[in-house]
Amino acid sequence: MLSLPGGIPKLRFPAFTLPSASPPPPSTPADGPPCSRSSRTLPPRAQPPAFSNSAASVTETSLPMASDNRSSDGFGFLAMKPYSPPSWASHLRPIPSHLLSLGHVPTPIHRWNLPDLPDGTEVWLKRDDLSGMQLSGNKVRKLEFLLADAVSQGADCVITIGGIQSNHCRATAVAAKYLNLDCYLILRTSKALVDNDPGLMGNLLVERLVGAHVDLISKEEYAQIGSVALTELLKEKLQKEGRKPYVIPVGGSNSLGTWGYVEAIREIEKQVQIGETKFDDVVVACGSGGTIAGLSLGSWLSSLKAKVHAFSVCDDPDYFHDFVQDLLDGLEAGVHSRDIVTIQNAKGLGYAMSTAEELLFIKEVATATGVILDPVYSGKAAYAMMKDMKESPNKWKGRRVLFVHTGGLLGLFDKVDQMAPTVGKWRRMDVHESFPRKDGVGINKPFSRCHVMSRPLSEPCIEGFLVLDSRGLFNEDGGYLGGRRGRLQRAPSLGHLCCYVHRPLPKFKMLEKSIPKEAARGGSKPRDKQNIVTGANVQDCWEKFLGYFEVKLKKVKLSEDYYMMDPVKAVETVDENTIRVTAILGSTLRGEFEDVKLLNELLEKKNEETGWDTPIHVDAASGGFHCPVLVPPIWWVLALIQHFDSFG
Repeated sequence: MLSLPGGIPKLRFPAFTLPSASPPPPSTPADGPPCSRSSRTLPPRAQPPAFSNSAASVTETSLPMASDNRSSDGFGFLAMKPYSPPSWASHLRPIPSHLLSLGHVPTPIHRWNLPDLPDGTEVWLKRDDLSGMQLSGNKVRKLEFLLADAVSQGADCVITIGGIQSNHCRATAVAAKYLNLDCYLILRTSKALVDNDPGLMGNLLVERLVGAHVDLISKEEYAQIGSVALTELLKEKLQKEGRKPYVIPVGGSNSLGTWGYVEAIREIEKQVQIGETKFDDVVVACGSGGTIAGLSLGSWLSSLKAKVHAFSVCDDPDYFHDFVQDLLDGLEAGVHSRDIVTIQNAKGLGYAMSTAEELLFIKEVATATGVILDPVYSGKAAYAMMKDMKESPNKWKGRRVLFVHTGGLLGLFDKVDQMAPTVGKWRRMDVHESFPRKDGVGINKPFSRCHVMSRPLSEPCIEGFLVLDSRGLFNEDGGYLGGRRGRLQRAPSLGHLCCYVHRPLPKFKMLEKSIPKEAARGGSKPRDKQNIVTGANVQDCWEKFLGYFEVKLKKVKLSEDYYMMDPVKAVETVDENTIRVTAILGSTLRGEFEDVKLLNELLEKKNEETGWDTPIHVDAASGGFHCPVLVPPIWWVLALIQHFDSFG
């Protein structure tokens, strides 16, 4: 198991506590204001004890909470307020005493123009994915009650558990940090990965950015031990360390968390009254059971009276009916789960596992409507709903359906490789070479984009150099050879190697970009004898890179007080197997420019005498980018440069 982060002592700021002597205000009249977000000033926290470690002794001061020092006309976010239930839910027990304002509510409802609906069917969307950014999704509504309870109990940290890309765990980690509570996450992953760093993909990035402590557990251990026992184990460990942990169950789904979607029904009820639109059905994904318990109970008790359809993305319908029944019994609701909610199986390959058809559906819905579904919850639920509408159109014909989008956008980042085949519509913009450019930028006449042939410098340009594709160079087995991600990165030198070593290259390949045919020079030269001529003032790594391609680096020795390549000696070194002569502008040693003009003249003459076609490669080092200023007659075309390394 892996615990992250670790090694560095961390200051812990205690949470505020609720006044025990102040009872909640009386319930509002029938269907009173839906839990307004007006801010309440909380009592000041007591001074915390001193914190010390071996390096220093630091006395903590009371940091202002987001809800501290607020008056009744404050902003309201993160405010603690007494809670009064809707009149139709006032008989439920126990009733929460307080609520923390975490979500941006009410979330909007709008028409969802899905294609191929049954005749007369309308689908509307409840956008709980817009309840926040880091805190987005249905979990926020549950956390408003759960974290209020944690604060009231004087907790200094929270524990929760879920899958490796759990939206609930991410929301809990962020909300806890807002409240100055430490967060401990137990994340379920595969047996093969449980001993490895979990990475920074999707929800993990947010969790680790806010400093959550991550413990990994294999799926096998999770199944054998159970989520309740695992959280209790960690709770006992933290208590022995003097901490005051508060445990939040999987998905925040317990009877207290159920109030989040009882309250959401009051919100929908108010929106329906304003919009004068009555819904026949409510559709939602089911992953832990708390959301459908609150929605179905609230719809049954309130004036909404919509039929609730849940699509389970894990386990099976019977399991969730029983689980929801336990939550309802915990609220003394006096109703059977099978009477108020229909649950259908939509898990497909399994929890958080997507079929190609499901991912294609997500892409098509995004393209058609602009609504992005997550692949774990709402994506599967919407896919199953549309499939059911197609197979049983009469069941849905003429009905007005409200689909609750429960968020989870960050989960898509874990599906990038699978989604890649479904997306497209990109291209390089085609701008004709004759199109006017500003002076010094671009070129107004045809040119060879990838290599420099020796020619008189009176011609309008020396045509740039190719920089290696930004993903780097790899062998056919995926092993890294050099380029963007290397410690010895030298993009220009790698670029000219890829350009000028003869094709085919059986050992190596570039990802995403092929080498233009006109750049594949020297094909008639024996592979085992090819060489590149350059001065001894180049970086040492050039010789290493050339070795990858079995190309010899022939260095022209430097002379005293002349720390550049001597053009005369360079041309003398050229033989029939030389595939390039490389000149440096802005050399590493002294930033000097080598005499490209003389080199060009001598090499032209030798090419004419021998019948060879040896070109010049001009490589701009740190000082070389001053060429347009210092050598105005030369036009520099950096047409294919994608990045520069830290060495210029």
